[in-house]
Amino acid sequence: MRRLMLRSALPVILVLLVAPILPTSALGQQEMPSGTTSERIAELRRRLSEAQGRESDLLALIQESDKRLAELNTIVADLTTRLEDARRRLGSAQYDLDYATAAYLNKLDAVEHADRLYVATRDRLSLRIIRMYKDGNLGEVDLFLNAKSIAELGQGRSYLNRVAADDEQSAAHLAELRDTLDGERLLLEDTRANLLESRNRIDAETDELTRLHADNQAARDLANAESENQRQLLTQVLADKNQTQRMLDELEGASNRAASDLGIEGSRGNPSIVPGYFVWPADGPLTSRFGTRVHPISGAKKLHAGVDIGAPSGAPIRAAASGLVLRAGPYGGYGLATIIDHGNGLATLYAHQSRIGVSAGQQVTQGQTIGNVGSTGYSTGPHLHFEVRINGQPRDPLLWFPERG
Repeated sequence: MRRLMLRSALPVILVLLVAPILPTSALGQQEMPSGTTSERIAELRRRLSEAQGRESDLLALIQESDKRLAELNTIVADLTTRLEDARRRLGSAQYDLDYATAAYLNKLDAVEHADRLYVATRDRLSLRIIRMYKDGNLGEVDLFLNAKSIAELGQGRSYLNRVAADDEQSAAHLAELRDTLDGERLLLEDTRANLLESRNRIDAETDELTRLHADNQAARDLANAESENQRQLLTQVLADKNQTQRMLDELEGASNRAASDLGIEGSRGNPSIVPGYFVWPADGPLTSRFGTRVHPISGAKKLHAGVDIGAPSGAPIRAAASGLVLRAGPYGGYGLATIIDHGNGLATLYAHQSRIGVSAGQQVTQGQTIGNVGSTGYSTGPHLHFEVRINGQPRDPLLWFPERG
């Protein structure tokens, strides 16, 4: 049962091989996309959405990879312990088998030696019997004729009888010894056969554990490499996401920076709201009002700190009132922008221009052309983004216009 459980871990290899591979073509140093401003903004939104999706997918994959890796680490550790134990048992079984084989071969030699002695003794006895049969009592006659005394004759006869009896007894003893040794040999042969079977069984178990260990080790290495690759991808995805988010945050934070800049550089006061104090800075329909709205890039609800006027690209932009130009040039997400201080804490901002026609420190008069409509910075198309600030804080520009309320 345990072996089957270990085998069940092997499909992890296939799971890893078919695990989703996230696209990497979009990864790397983020650059501002080409095309129109509208197309660039759309591309940034798409990148951010894809980055968020990739981050979520990678986190799920990393969690699953870590789970598989932990399981495989446990399996490999268990297999390592079992394999080491099997190898120790295999070595012990091989030693017992070698010892039994040596004992068996020694016993076989002893049996063969006893059998040779038995055969030699039996042959010698057979020759003596044959000789006595052929010669009759000649042996005794010779002994009688050659004996020098009665005592010598008795000793010779006794000797002949004893030699014959010794040969018979030796042959019987050797036959018994041979049979005993052969029985011991058979027992050793059975023992050796059992030890060989046990050794072969442990050897097969060792081979199976070795295969399982190698398979699961390979699966673990693959899971580890996959997890590391996913973490590297996640690091890059997060870097790209953060970079894209910084671009969007720059747009969202541009209004706050404008408030800070105006609070430091602009005049201070408590101006009155006077309808008709401003002239319209551009000709075109009002496309977006002041107030909370769904952000066109991040999709979150944010304060729209001004109004948008849908003028065509290149249309002239006019100063809403006379004042001093505080800033004129690139201004983060506002693109090319101009900020005019009208005194007493009142200021206006003109964003996303295609061209700026004034410079910082320049005095302008109401209605004077200060630049041209465009779609620079974070913009979804040609328009003028117009803001009114009091001591740096945004207010609804429509309060200062005579019409279009």
